[in-house]
Amino acid sequence: MKRVKAEIYRNLVLMFRNKWRLFDITIWPLILFFSLTLFIQFVNPDPNIFAVVIVGIIGWRAVYHMQIEANTTFMDHYWDKTLPHSMASPLTLFEMTASAVIMGFVKLVLVVCMILGLSVILYHFQIANVAAFLIGILVLCLAGIILGMITFGIVLLYNEHAIAFSWAIPDLVVLLSGAYYPIAIFPMWVQHISALLPPFWGFELLKSMYGYGQVNFPLLILSLAVWFIIAGIFLRWCYRKAKKDGRIGKFM
Repeated sequence: MKRVKAEIYRNLVLMFRNKWRLFDITIWPLILFFSLTLFIQFVNPDPNIFAVVIVGIIGWRAVYHMQIEANTTFMDHYWDKTLPHSMASPLTLFEMTASAVIMGFVKLVLVVCMILGLSVILYHFQIANVAAFLIGILVLCLAGIILGMITFGIVLLYNEHAIAFSWAIPDLVVLLSGAYYPIAIFPMWVQHISALLPPFWGFELLKSMYGYGQVNFPLLILSLAVWFIIAGIFLRWCYRKAKKDGRIGKFM
């Protein structure tokens, strides 16, 4: 637990020392928020559609922050040339990942508070069902962790060449998961893929609060369980293969 706390403290120090890192919880979420909300207000100010966009933005950030943090934490050690020391220390891969998940959740809470505060003040937004909202965000956080485990495994195998891929994958998956629009707009074969993605049922739950999504808790739970098993096996396999092939040594 002490090593996890130490990693969290290290990440906090890095975040406040680097203004570009602060953009991740200030400028970029605000640009996404205002670009979409102003557009919706101009095109179709229907309150329900507007609300779906708001919860979709929050859900998108939930997936993003919970996914990217493990990769960023690991690469920070690499970029700061501290990775050899970390790998030689008692710090385990699980502890590094756990600290990243906690740090991602802290960032998400800050972003959610900012977006909800602005939504209430500027647009008089109201959450239709607090319980459904919290469950939906939790599901999307778990989906982000699943995606983070998968992309972290790819980074372990392909080193810094895969870091750009790990930053892009959450946006692509969220785009296909119907963040604030029905997946019916996609071709049928894409819809089948979308329904299998980890964040899909979380977004459906959020949209259902305003009459634009379906709630299916058995499929939601089954989907998360299957994806967690797949992601866990994949990450473990990538870590072992990276050690066996000497790919982790390329980070040193």
